[in-house]
Amino acid sequence: MPNEQLFVLAVSAYPADYHRTAHPRLGAEGDFLSLQCREGDVQIDLKECAKNAARELGFPDTHCVADRDVTAFEFIFYTEPKTILRIHRGIFERLSYARFCELDHTVRRCGYSTRDLS
Repeated sequence: MPNEQLFVLAVSAYPADYHRTAHPRLGAEGDFLSLQCREGDVQIDLKECAKNAARELGFPDTHCVADRDVTAFEFIFYTEPKTILRIHRGIFERLSYARFCELDHTVRRCGYSTRDLS
């Protein structure tokens, strides 16, 4: 990945700083994941991520939209360029882990999956 660009976003583990909503648009151009991060509001097209993942991983089709690493509390979405959502590790690591699981669960509720890198 030497020439690959990455878009890194910090997601706070604290409820006052972190809010996520998922907007499944069935029958539209795909499902969207919306997040509020320190850098601002972000909307990720999960259908486009699945297409990019299939192309990059060499599969004809996939529901995978991101790689996840629980040891780093981050998701790397197959956007163009790739988007990294990194959940801040606070003094209460259990809360950071809960946010990590909540984000993964939201992706799954939209009908997609993530690939474990840890």
